[in-house]
Amino acid sequence: MAAAPLAALAQPLTLERAVELALSRNERPLIAREEVAAAEARLARARSYFFPSVALTGTYTRQPPVQRSGLSVRPSNSLVATGAINVTIFDGSAIPVWRAAVQEAAASADDARNEARLVAFEAADAFLQTLGAEQVANAAERRLALARRSLEEARVRFKAQLVSSNDVTRAEVELANAEQAATRARGDATTARLNLSLLLAEDVTRVPLEEAPLAAEPISEEAVKALVDRGTEQRPDVAAARKRQAAADVLASEPLWRFIPSLSVGAEYNLNNVETAFAPAADWRATATLRWELFDPSRLADWQEGQARAKVARLQAQATERAAKDEVARARVALTVAEAAVKQAAVAAEAARRNADETNALYREGLARAIEVADASVGLYEAEVALARERYARSTAWLTLRAAVGLDPLGREL
Repeated sequence: MAAAPLAALAQPLTLERAVELALSRNERPLIAREEVAAAEARLARARSYFFPSVALTGTYTRQPPVQRSGLSVRPSNSLVATGAINVTIFDGSAIPVWRAAVQEAAASADDARNEARLVAFEAADAFLQTLGAEQVANAAERRLALARRSLEEARVRFKAQLVSSNDVTRAEVELANAEQAATRARGDATTARLNLSLLLAEDVTRVPLEEAPLAAEPISEEAVKALVDRGTEQRPDVAAARKRQAAADVLASEPLWRFIPSLSVGAEYNLNNVETAFAPAADWRATATLRWELFDPSRLADWQEGQARAKVARLQAQATERAAKDEVARARVALTVAEAAVKQAAVAAEAARRNADETNALYREGLARAIEVADASVGLYEAEVALARERYARSTAWLTLRAAVGLDPLGREL
C-alpha cells in the first residue's frame, strides 16, 4: 500500500520513517530484489537438468503414395502423433553447475540485503546532514537577528552622540556579513533537503524533521564495545563474497566431471492414422544411452580458467573481509575522536554564548565598542556551527560503526 504524501501529514519526519521510505521507494533496493529473482530463476534452470523432459509431437504429411506388391508402403496422407520422454540418469557436469547456482542465488540474496542496508545508511546520513544544515541555518538566523539589533542600537546611540559613526559602520559591516552567511546557510539547508528527497523518492522539502537521538545524545562506551565485539561475521557483503568463492570453487571442478560417462534413458510412443507394411499403426521404443567423451580439446583450458576464477574469488573474499575489519577499527577511532570533539565544541559554544551576552550588556552600558560586539557575535556563530558539525560527525561515525558490523542505521539486522 502506498504511503500518504508526507507533506500532507502533520507529524514530523523521523529517522526511522526516513529509512523506511528509502527502503520501500528507492529504486536500488527494488533492483536488487529483481536480481535475486533472476538468480533464483538461474538456479531453477540448473535444477531442471535433473528432471525428465516430455514432448508431444503431431505431424501431417502429404506425399505421393507408394505401393509394392499391392501393399501400401507410403500413404499419400499420414498423421503421426509422437510422445517422448527423456531422463538424464547421470551427468557429472550438471552437479557442479547446480551447486554453483545454489551458492550464487544465496549470494544474490546477500547482495540485495547489503544494497538495502547501504541505501538505508545513505538515507540516515542525508537525514542527519539535513538536521545539521538546518542547525547551522538557525545559528545564522540568530546571528542575523543580533546584527540587526546591534545596528539599531548603534544608530540610536550615535544620534544621542554616545558613540562615533564608526560604531554604526562596523554594525553595518557585521549585518552584511551576517546576511551573506544566512543566505549560504539557507541554501545549504535547502540542498540537503533536496538530497534527502532524492534518496527517499518523496518530497520532504517542507516537512519538519524530528531531532534524532543519534545526533543529540552521547554514545556510551558499552554500546561501542558491544558493536566492536560483534565483528564482521554478519555483514551481508562478506557473506556474499564467501558464497561466491564457494561457487567458484565448485564450478572449477566441472571440467573434471567430464571424464565420467553420462547415462540417459528415453521412451517414445508413435500413433499413425494408417498402417503400412513397414509402419504399424502403433509403435514404441525405449533407449538407454551411455556417452563417454574420450577427448575434449577444451577441457584443459576450461579447468585452467576455472582455477584462475576460483583464486580470484578467494582473493576478493579475503580483501572484503580485511576491508570490513579495517572499517570497524577506523569507525571506532573516528567515534572516539568525534565524542571528545563534541564535548569540546559544547564547552566552546557555551563560553561563546556567555561572551556574547556579556559583551552586549557592556555595550549597552557604554563599556564596550561595536567591534567587540561584532566579534562576539561572529565567535558565537562559529562556535554554534562547529558544535552542529561535530554532532553530525559523531552521528556519522556511529552510523559507520553500525555499517561496519553489518547492522542497519537503527541497529537492526536487515
